[in-house]
Amino acid sequence: MALLVASATLACEPAHAEPIRESTWSLGVSLFWYLAPGQKNFWVVNASADHGPLHIELRYHDEAIGTASALIGWRFDFGETVKLGLMPSVGALLGDEGGPIAGLDLDLSWGPLFLSSQQEWVWEVQTGYARGLARDGADPTSNVFSDEILSVRRFVPALAARARGDAPGGRGVIRDLVAWRRWKVRTVAAFALGQACAEDGDLECAVAALRQYRAEPLPIVIYRPWMLPRSARLLAEVLERQGKVDAARRLVEAFLSDWRAADPGLLDLTRARALCARLHCQPASKPTVAQ
Repeated sequence: MALLVASATLACEPAHAEPIRESTWSLGVSLFWYLAPGQKNFWVVNASADHGPLHIELRYHDEAIGTASALIGWRFDFGETVKLGLMPSVGALLGDEGGPIAGLDLDLSWGPLFLSSQQEWVWEVQTGYARGLARDGADPTSNVFSDEILSVRRFVPALAARARGDAPGGRGVIRDLVAWRRWKVRTVAAFALGQACAEDGDLECAVAALRQYRAEPLPIVIYRPWMLPRSARLLAEVLERQGKVDAARRLVEAFLSDWRAADPGLLDLTRARALCARLHCQPASKPTVAQ
């Protein structure tokens, strides 16, 4: 759900403008606040300036969380009865994602009918990080999420190493994945690292990794409906082992409240109920959000 918090436009003319002037500056700012149940909320801000056919736009959190972009474009209008508008633009992306970008806005109107389309293309800069991916056989500019594909090739050996008894080696590979730039990779890796550290008895590592996972903005991605609630149960168990009973109780109460309509035979629910009994807690009467 998106909530439009603020939107403003302003037309500015020089103090000594001529009596008749065809082109003025038009400024606009929009702030959107996205409320997402069960995950961290986030905001998107767009600022634009237009002067005749010239269009300048600045954005933050639009293409990706933690990413800013700047675009400059030129608008072309055609037709009288049926009107066609085209605005090609170029710019740059900075932040967690980076590289040159190009855009094309198209709109078509005929009487009360209005159709519009926006397209954008991003080319990631070949940093040392990206060149490393290329050496491993991945295309850093691909739209097939090369990072995610490549990360699987590292996850599997890491889990296999742990299964063979090399727990430190497996954890080391997973820890490296937590530092990756792609949020899809680092969030899954943070969850996996928290689970591995809990199994190995490294409670401080487990708490830090699980809290990092839960603090990430988490759009609907694969595994999220399973990992997000399970992270609460895992974190509660670790906090109990650290003696932080109140924090553990809040988490397990929230977990049982959110999962109160689930199959009672699920292993996670069985473990959460056992934890709740040890902590002398009761599930909350309605869903809550706990960190």
